[in-house]
Amino acid sequence: MEKKPKETNGISIDRLTIVVFLLAVTNISIEFFARRALPENMLSPILNATQIILFFLLPLGIILKSFPRAVIVISLFLLAVFVLHNSYFIIPAFWPVFGAIFYYHRQSSGKFGFSPKKLLSNITLGIFVATIVVSHMLATFYLASFTFPPIVWSNLWVKILPEIAFGVLGMEIFFRGMLFLRLRQKNNFSFLVATIISTTFYLLPFLTNPVYFASRGLLASAIYYVVFEGFVFCYLAERTKSLIPSTVASAIVLVFVNILL
Repeated sequence: MEKKPKETNGISIDRLTIVVFLLAVTNISIEFFARRALPENMLSPILNATQIILFFLLPLGIILKSFPRAVIVISLFLLAVFVLHNSYFIIPAFWPVFGAIFYYHRQSSGKFGFSPKKLLSNITLGIFVATIVVSHMLATFYLASFTFPPIVWSNLWVKILPEIAFGVLGMEIFFRGMLFLRLRQKNNFSFLVATIISTTFYLLPFLTNPVYFASRGLLASAIYYVVFEGFVFCYLAERTKSLIPSTVASAIVLVFVNILL
């Protein structure tokens, strides 16, 4: 008797997507409790380490087709966070590590939107989008007569570079790759629903930070820009089937936010 073809129409949730949802909820919970229980000097390395484990382990295991290898790579990243986090000039050296992994495993990493195809045009698109976002932020601050705090350059790069080296890439792989693109391509979610789900999980960790509740204006601005980024980056992933534009844009915006605020 001939088997009927598997039904592919309609929304479906596979096991891997459920795991991704659980990891997203875990990330929110850890961010909430860590920001209220840990001393300030331990908060950044602990959160960076948590994000490395939650955001990188599963994708790297899939890309490398070996979770033991992924654990080894993650262990090196964790070593960098706890031992080298003050040596900010060393931490960006991990970007070539990511590049090598994505290049030598480009067939599997292409599923996460890191194919070398159209690399230059995707980088250019990311810079263009970042320019628009940053210009919009500056115009908003100007109209609101916002007074920028003084810049402490000695601490700035120590804060920014670990986030660029690990946080930005991890969030794009997780929220736009493992969540948005997977919901669109594997689970048949509409663009709007997949974007809302991805952006909601992207937003909630930011709202665990008590700093954003200092004033209603600051909270509203934070929600607006994170949601705006979430929708724009999902649209970029949808149109280009690549995470490179959103990763480049996110890194540039992060630098400006840390400099300005």
